[in-house]
Amino acid sequence: AYAIKDLSGTLQTITNSGTISATATTLDGGTQNAVALDLGAATGGVTLTNTGAVIGDILLGSHNDIVTLNGTASQAATITGNISFNGGIDTLTIGDYSTVTGAITERGGGSVNVTVGSGTGGGTLNLTNTTTGLNVGDLKVLNGGTLNIAVAQAFNQSNSGVQTPIVSATGNIDLAVNSHLGLSFGSFIST
Repeated sequence: AYAIKDLSGTLQTITNSGTISATATTLDGGTQNAVALDLGAATGGVTLTNTGAVIGDILLGSHNDIVTLNGTASQAATITGNISFNGGIDTLTIGDYSTVTGAITERGGGSVNVTVGSGTGGGTLNLTNTTTGLNVGDLKVLNGGTLNIAVAQAFNQSNSGVQTPIVSATGNIDLAVNSHLGLSFGSFIST
């Protein structure tokens, strides 16, 4: 199921203050798709500004894409679904009163600069990557921001013999004073 699928490549600016939602019935083998925004054909950088709710996966193109969430005390901004960037130097900003829950990937070999929170209402990134790590340029969790990471079997060095990080940075990873880091088990971890 797709909520918005742009095949023309010309949809490059989306401002959402309501709800964009895609849901699908669970299929045998887990092959269902619930894609809220498929902008993979974009001919330039996509700018998504969300002050509402996005439910479902987001597929972005091969340019420098920007995803920004800004909520308020009375209206949280949320993305519940995976965000798949596809190359370029991308930006994910999770502002105050905002939450992203899902796997964040960079499938085109680029990197994503991630900022969580801006100080007053905090922001939250619930990173659920279970098979592919997140390649970031810089990762900043600001004062009041929260980064929750799910540890999964695919990142177990003793299982695969290869060290695969959940988050790999070419720049800096900064956790500010009064930021929060949480770890949970996303799948079975063998010894």
